[in-house]
Amino acid sequence: MCTAIVFLLGLFGPGLALSEGSTPYVADPDQDRPTLHVQPPALKPADAGPPTSTFATINGIYYIDVLAAAGYDVAGEDRGNEPAITANPLDPDQIVLTSFSGSDWGGGGNSSIFYSGDGGVTWSYSLSVPPPPGAPLTGCPCDQTMDWGRDGVLFGTFLHVASDFVVYSAQATVPTDPSSWVYRTESGAAQKTSLPAFIYSDQPWLMSGPLPGDNSRTNVCVVYDNFDFAFGFSEMRAADSPGYSPLDFTRDAPTNVDGQTQNASMNPGNRLAIGPDGKIWNVFQRLVSLQSGGVKELTYLVTVSTDGGQTWSVANSDHASGAKIVAANVYSFQGNGSKIGGVNALLGGVDAITVDPSTGNAWIVYGTRSTVTAGDRLYLVSVTYDAGNLIVGTPRLISPTTMHSYLPAVAVLPSGEVGVLFLSLSATLTNFSWRFVQTTDGGLTLAKNTNLSTSSFSSPFASNPAQSNQRIFGDYIQLRAVGCNFYGTYPARGSGTMSVNSIDPYFMNAPAVGPCSLPALTGINPSEVCAGSPGFDLTLDGTGFSNGANGRIQGALRRTTFQGPAQVTASIQASDIATPGVLNVDLLGAAPAGGLTTSLPLAIESPAASPGSSLRLSKGPGTVLLDWALSAGATSYNVRRCASPGSCTIPVVAANTYQEAIDLPGTLTTYVAESLNSCGAVP
Repeated sequence: MCTAIVFLLGLFGPGLALSEGSTPYVADPDQDRPTLHVQPPALKPADAGPPTSTFATINGIYYIDVLAAAGYDVAGEDRGNEPAITANPLDPDQIVLTSFSGSDWGGGGNSSIFYSGDGGVTWSYSLSVPPPPGAPLTGCPCDQTMDWGRDGVLFGTFLHVASDFVVYSAQATVPTDPSSWVYRTESGAAQKTSLPAFIYSDQPWLMSGPLPGDNSRTNVCVVYDNFDFAFGFSEMRAADSPGYSPLDFTRDAPTNVDGQTQNASMNPGNRLAIGPDGKIWNVFQRLVSLQSGGVKELTYLVTVSTDGGQTWSVANSDHASGAKIVAANVYSFQGNGSKIGGVNALLGGVDAITVDPSTGNAWIVYGTRSTVTAGDRLYLVSVTYDAGNLIVGTPRLISPTTMHSYLPAVAVLPSGEVGVLFLSLSATLTNFSWRFVQTTDGGLTLAKNTNLSTSSFSSPFASNPAQSNQRIFGDYIQLRAVGCNFYGTYPARGSGTMSVNSIDPYFMNAPAVGPCSLPALTGINPSEVCAGSPGFDLTLDGTGFSNGANGRIQGALRRTTFQGPAQVTASIQASDIATPGVLNVDLLGAAPAGGLTTSLPLAIESPAASPGSSLRLSKGPGTVLLDWALSAGATSYNVRRCASPGSCTIPVVAANTYQEAIDLPGTLTTYVAESLNSCGAVP
């Protein structure tokens, strides 16, 4: 998080020498608020030059220095701190990446994002996020995360620090257009996402997903920390905007039942994920005791909400918080003063959570060490929801045994393949590397283990022993699964001539290492309906469907019921089919990974024109031939043959001719042609 416009630079581990050409770290302004983080002034778009970084490949994984790709090569700066990422599930070529890359909020200007419209190949630096209306002008956003919703709207949440710590949230349809960003306002001032201003909020974490009971609506949830005035105690809270536009946070509830508890100036690592059925999962840590050398004894916990964030509970809770224990009384090197490599205090919690879009099970990564003096490791574990109970699986070690590992992010593909992105520090505590592992069996084995750094790197900034909350990487990174690809971001030494002495944000794109297929739509039934008809359930047939997939009509999500992996039904509204035309129907795979199918046409028909007097009859020996003019809007025709009133046969034909054998001398036979479509028959 951050407050005043103080230029943020970086630093590194104990005993590290200042790298040649680097700039000393500039301290965060308030040591009494150890989680405080600062935002540098925005870069000037006019100063951007040609891109100095292009897509490269390591072990089949694409990566790029985003700041350099946007045309900036700056020395002695940390603009990659706490990077976060999201990709549009409707078009994963559209990606937004945020970091502490610069803001002009303090002067009434906009804050920055990085944007790519081609899947991360090229990037732009965009000053497009306006400050919250009515809020004091400060150098925030001081923490920020974003999520691209299933409705194609980008949602963002921002920590704003002035005399208080407040969370605001906004949405945009065109992220690079400042006029597209919308805050809900009340009497001209932006609505606060978090509780009133006398509470110190911190590290908001935003995710969106389906609303329970109606997956056509988007629930946007923001979890945040509720600190006391001394930043020594905190509780976990969740604010929800259930299906509103602009965002309207009508719900705010604690996710733990025991109020504010001691955390020794640590951030509790409050993270969330929303699954395909709308369940909201929250993972956090709880301090147990202080150990020597900056080590803490912790318990990692998980809880869940099944009603869109209104209440949080676990039927088989085994902890005073009301949550379920993931790992109890474990050791972890973190907290104010616990600086990995001497340069990055771990204040955000060493944990991460995501949800499998196919099964609805949660996957959690957490950090621990076996003894107070051992190395830190990362473990992956599944959590299953069963009638209110949470069943915790067997933890699997996923980080190297020879290195210390921290700052995890986790995501899951529709195939169940899990990816984990994390930071590793060498056993000598001098060199860093970013690693990405992929597992198709829940961590039993690693199908791919990739060092994303071409070589390990040292800090471009020296350790500042006087700065206990010094951190060149920050408190978190992010990894997302969209379709069958992982999209991640991490901070590392820049790739430019000058930025080699800086920390830049990086982007990575990793394809599935195991089999992964997206849903496919093969048919809809019916494929034609009459304009002005009542609403109805449309059947969508295909392959690879999972519970939580959404049928869409003309791009609009519709409440969808899972029938099986080859069929769902989508609730079509009367307003959808009020006007004649052709509408596109497709299917969006289950949250959070998504995956959009190709579309099929649904014809909205007017009543067909009558054949009128164009019917002609020709007789031959033992046969009769009828033909008539084509009727506008007709998809087929009835031919009524009546030997007597009320006694008719009705063959249905596709063309505008009909022939039959008949030999009924002296019998009066009447023929009538009718135009047919979904609106009925017209004689």
